[in-house]
Amino acid sequence: MKLFDVAGPGRHFSVWAIFNEDGHCQVMEKMRKVSREYQDLAQQMALLLYEEVPNNGPPEDPMRLHELYGELIYEFLAVEFVTQTERKGFRIACFFDGLIVVCTNAFYKTGTTPRDQVNLSLRERERYFRDKDLGRLDLIDWPGGKEHG
Repeated sequence: MKLFDVAGPGRHFSVWAIFNEDGHCQVMEKMRKVSREYQDLAQQMALLLYEEVPNNGPPEDPMRLHELYGELIYEFLAVEFVTQTERKGFRIACFFDGLIVVCTNAFYKTGTTPRDQVNLSLRERERYFRDKDLGRLDLIDWPGGKEHG
């Protein structure tokens, strides 16, 4: 399994994003798309992934991180008000492996979390721990160089 070290080495916590079996890092691709569509959402999430979590650990604020599926899957949250009454939510599903936060998938959310997103995160979690047990985790640099945010 290929993984990308989102914040870079040398931090207290590591934040890794999974490359799916097709060779795409859905989390980082979605972050790029969100940064074009909703800058405030992207900035909130970037602050969490690149600075706060690596330096201080996962936030204890349930408005920024909470359980998505028992104690197995969590989600980082960012919210932007598009109009006075309409808000757009951006989520990144993740799980923990000691001092490593592994991000599995990212999605927009306006109501209930889509079941397919939870199932995808659970499958990726299972794949991660299977590959870890087999010694097949490969931490790689972002394709194309440093620019990934």
